[in-house]
Amino acid sequence: VYTKDLLQPKLDVVNSSSVSSTASTTITGFTPGAINLGSGITGWVSLGVTDSKTITRIHNSFAFTVEGMTQLDASANEYYEYAIGVFVDDVLVVVRKYHKQKEDFTCSWNKFILNGVVNNLSIGNHSIKVMARNISSSSNLATQKIVYAGTATRSDGGTCDNMSSFLAKISLNTTVVESIN
Repeated sequence: VYTKDLLQPKLDVVNSSSVSSTASTTITGFTPGAINLGSGITGWVSLGVTDSKTITRIHNSFAFTVEGMTQLDASANEYYEYAIGVFVDDVLVVVRKYHKQKEDFTCSWNKFILNGVVNNLSIGNHSIKVMARNISSSSNLATQKIVYAGTATRSDGGTCDNMSSFLAKISLNTTVVESIN
């Protein structure tokens, strides 16, 4: 009779999980400039979507998909740009910039999807963070805000009614495969 303890060393180990944002995040102002893989969290803001992984084998792959929504707060007819990054142990491992074309109405929104794979993480515990960085907008005002995973304010001060917290939610789906050799 084979038990789990006897079989596990002979098979690949697969671990999948999902986490979602529980609240919106609003980032004020813009941080233009170069974004480099391998850099730290300076200039980035956590979106409240975190996970942890324990790696037990040298040969492994960590694959993920992050998706969610953004809205430019209190604006009309403006474009905006932002970046979404995934950090492992506070090191940027995957990043993508997004650009929302300007539209002649308030409450403009943008959906983002980011996929990535990181191979051969070291054995041990690892923290995973989804973070964002505002890059620019038509006005580039220091007081301009981008709302992540939530509802923005209309340019006339009312609440945008074309987005809900459920629709805007940010989710992180992960799969770790640890190979036997």
